[in-house]
Amino acid sequence: MRHFARWQAALIGLVALMGCNAAQGGSCDPAVIGYAESRVGIDYRKLIASPIAEILSRGEAERLAGAEPVSKSDLRALGTEWRALVTGLLAGSLPGSFTGTSEPSMDTLRIMTPSMLALLQKCGPDADPRLAYLRDITLELGAQSE
Repeated sequence: MRHFARWQAALIGLVALMGCNAAQGGSCDPAVIGYAESRVGIDYRKLIASPIAEILSRGEAERLAGAEPVSKSDLRALGTEWRALVTGLLAGSLPGSFTGTSEPSMDTLRIMTPSMLALLQKCGPDADPRLAYLRDITLELGAQSE
């Protein structure tokens, strides 16, 4: 989790520069999104149906690109963090914003995977009823509307 805290501060500035609106126009077609093989051992296609599987797989790649692991230990730590985020996202149990701990939150996704989150907001509610809550979230960092 110390790895998470280290990247959290750096990525807050990056998100401010990038903005979260870039992916809102993306396609919900799984063939257009494409599937990225997991580097942390998750079979998204067994976990959830298309196009969410493809979006999550691309989200993992987006997350790993923001903190390229340099060792197997780093990759394992990032994999543990990512699994917690995906589990909370699918369950609708992620806190809306940072809690002051290393607990995953929607802000974590806003910072580390803004493209994935925007595409999930666009495509997720129609693809899987568990993700209907995503219609009501904001893509802005620190939002309390969830």
